[in-house]
Amino acid sequence: MLRLSQKAWNNVLIISMLLMIVLFSSTHNILLNNADKRPDVMQLLPEDAVIMSLQIGAHKIERIGQGWRMFPSVGYSESTLAQYISHWQTLMVRSSSDERVSSPYVVVIWLAGEAKGRVFKLFKKGEQTYLSSQGHYYVANNKLFSQLIPEELQ
Repeated sequence: MLRLSQKAWNNVLIISMLLMIVLFSSTHNILLNNADKRPDVMQLLPEDAVIMSLQIGAHKIERIGQGWRMFPSVGYSESTLAQYISHWQTLMVRSSSDERVSSPYVVVIWLAGEAKGRVFKLFKKGEQTYLSSQGHYYVANNKLFSQLIPEELQ
């Protein structure tokens, strides 16, 4: 072991702390620069979000234990309702500058742990599905309009 005086050990500690600060600062800056380069496509809902209910106009799909039910019922099976919920949970979107909303369908999604529902306006233009929420406009990247809104409710 090195024999250093107390003053020398203090200098070693100070220099090692300065090196650690520089290291952490540089990795933080690298991570921030990578975060600024976000991908064009993002998931609409948080990845770990649990949908408790989905309200489309006067109809509501809600979680009952591990299953789903719709009020008022239009005759969909529990597995069909689960597919609609799954489509919403995996919906990928990209930003859009198209702000024209012609006869939108209003969808409110209630997530577990959130006091307020998330409100989305959906509209179809050609084959594309557009969404707007809180002044942001998106185009659906991986889902069709019919996969998000049941045909009987369109």
